[in-house]
Amino acid sequence: MFNIMGKWFQKYIINWAHSDWACSDILYFFIKDKVVSLKELVDWTKSSSKWKRRAVAVTLVKLVSKDDYIKEGLSVAQKLILDPERVVHQGVGWLLRETWKKSPKEVEDFLFKWKDKAPRLVIQYATEKIDKEKRKRFRKD
Repeated sequence: MFNIMGKWFQKYIINWAHSDWACSDILYFFIKDKVVSLKELVDWTKSSSKWKRRAVAVTLVKLVSKDDYIKEGLSVAQKLILDPERVVHQGVGWLLRETWKKSPKEVEDFLFKWKDKAPRLVIQYATEKIDKEKRKRFRKD
């Protein structure tokens, strides 16, 4: 079934709504219930499909918020943070924002390291729940 899902992301998933539904309602349970390994999903970060790459980050959003996959979330963010696609930037930013809710210091340290290289949209999404004054720390120098 996981390989079939991969083909859907290559061929039929054409917008963020389709992608995010499949991630939170199907792929999340594949990982949670150990139908597939997280490594198999993370391999999608190398896909030519922007929707498969986004799917890794978005699936981790739910895993981080429900099951404390902090280390894995940061690892995926690092793999995707320089991705060229806007939809992936949004997914990575969302993942970092949710991870920040569980582990603010780790995410802030991560963001500070990437602030001058990461796409602005990633930083914007990731920091939108951080208070305004503290958020300024993550602007590019």
